[in-house]
Amino acid sequence: MDLKNLLPIVTFIITICYTNAQVGRVAHPDKKKFSGTQVSDSIESSGFYAGGLFDYDKDGIADKREIEGISQFEFISGDFTWRQAYNDAKIKGGMLATVSSKSENDHLLIISNKKRGWIGGLDADLEGDWNWVDGAPFKYQNWKDKQPDNAGGKEHFLEIQSDGKWNDLPQDHKLGYYLEKKIRTNPNLADSDGDGYTDLVEIKAKSDPNNRLSVPYKDIK
Repeated sequence: MDLKNLLPIVTFIITICYTNAQVGRVAHPDKKKFSGTQVSDSIESSGFYAGGLFDYDKDGIADKREIEGISQFEFISGDFTWRQAYNDAKIKGGMLATVSSKSENDHLLIISNKKRGWIGGLDADLEGDWNWVDGAPFKYQNWKDKQPDNAGGKEHFLEIQSDGKWNDLPQDHKLGYYLEKKIRTNPNLADSDGDGYTDLVEIKAKSDPNNRLSVPYKDIK
């Protein structure tokens, strides 16, 4: 092949290789603002994997978690029946909490200072067949001794007690509840809202990673 004809092909291959090498480095179209933010520049040294899962935008959150959502929990004080708590959680843009591990169970007690409250488990459709409101597998369990007992044949709704143990209660019992919200971010952008802070930084600081008016450190501009 003539060298003159070969040159465009070689140039094209080099361009493709260079582009692939740069994937993940440009975290947001607003690159100038993004690159000028010290905390966000930390992605330059992070890898393409987070927790063993692929992380295209190198923000420290695996793509799978960004798409499925990262759980944030809050204790809502008040006197709610289980049904009232369920509806109030939906109004707030979330749901009654699903507890899938001991670490999540312990976390609920920490954020509430060990308060009793409703969580999202129930066996109202079939006695003994416990389910989470979001359809997650009911694998992790932390029942109090001799529970659930379905006392009076009406206890179909799940509470977490101050020691972290679970108990079934009738739905008209009144408690506060644990709200769970799923925070979903763009797996292609390390800084989904373009405010200069990576999604992981914002989530850890309980700032909204999808709202550029919500920033974790208001004194840093």
